[in-house]
Amino acid sequence: MSSSIFKKTIIFYMIYYSIFTGVAIGSREKIILAADYWCPYNCKPDDKNPGYLVELAQKAFEINGIDIEYKLMPWSEALLAVQEGKINGIIGLGGEADDLLTSKIPQAYSFVSTFTTKDTDWVYDDLQSLNDKKITLSLDYHLEDSIRQYVSLNYPLNPELFILENSEYSIGNAINNLLEKKADIYIEDEKVVYHYIISNNLSSYIRNAGKVDDKPLPVFIAFSNKLKTSETYVKMLEDAMYSLDATGDLHHLQKKYEVSIP
Repeated sequence: MSSSIFKKTIIFYMIYYSIFTGVAIGSREKIILAADYWCPYNCKPDDKNPGYLVELAQKAFEINGIDIEYKLMPWSEALLAVQEGKINGIIGLGGEADDLLTSKIPQAYSFVSTFTTKDTDWVYDDLQSLNDKKITLSLDYHLEDSIRQYVSLNYPLNPELFILENSEYSIGNAINNLLEKKADIYIEDEKVVYHYIISNNLSSYIRNAGKVDDKPLPVFIAFSNKLKTSETYVKMLEDAMYSLDATGDLHHLQKKYEVSIP
C-alpha cells in the first residue's frame, strides 16, 4: 500500500470514529452531571469551590483521564434528563432509585431536619406533628422514607398545605417561604440549610426544629441506566473512592466542605 493511500485510509477511519462515537480525535472523554444548587455538596459550577460531590467526581474521573461538566438545573429536570439518558448522571440522589445506577458505597450521608423561623416554638416529634402545618420542600427530592410517604399520602388530599419548589435555587425560595410566612416548616438536609443561612446572614431568623430521623440518608452520584458507559463510570467512581480514601485525599475533601461520613 502506498503512503498516500495509507494516509487516506487512516483519515477515513478517524472521521468514521468521530462521527459514530461523538468523540473528536484527540479530545478527552467528558461526563455531564447535573443537579440543583445544594451547597456544600454541589455549589455553583463557576465557583472555585464547586462543592464536595463535584470535586469528588472531578478527582475520581481525572484518575481515568475523564473531564466533568457540571450543570445547574431544577432537580426535576435533572432527574428526568438522567432517566432519559440525556445526561450521564445526577448529583445528590438521596437513597437508591430503581431506574438509576449507583455505587455500592455512598458518596456522602445526609441528615434531614425540619426548619422553622425562630419566632415559633414548634418542634418535630413524629409525622403526626406535621399535621395541619404548611410544608415547603423541593419537588421530586428523594427524602427520608417516612417523609416521602407522608407527602405522597397527604399532598393529593391537601395540596394547599405544600409548597413544592422547582428551580436551580430551590433552597433560597424555600427559606423565603419561611421568612415570608408562606410556609411553617422546611424539610431539608442540615448541612445545606446551615450553609445557606450562614452565607446569607440568616442564622438569627431560622432554627432547626428537630431531626426527621437519627439515621443518615445515603447520598449518591447516580448514573443513567440508558447509557452503556454508566456501569463503567459507577465502577470507576467506586474504585477511585477507595484510592482517595487510602491517600487521605477523601478526608481532606470532607474536611474542606465540613461534610462528615459516619
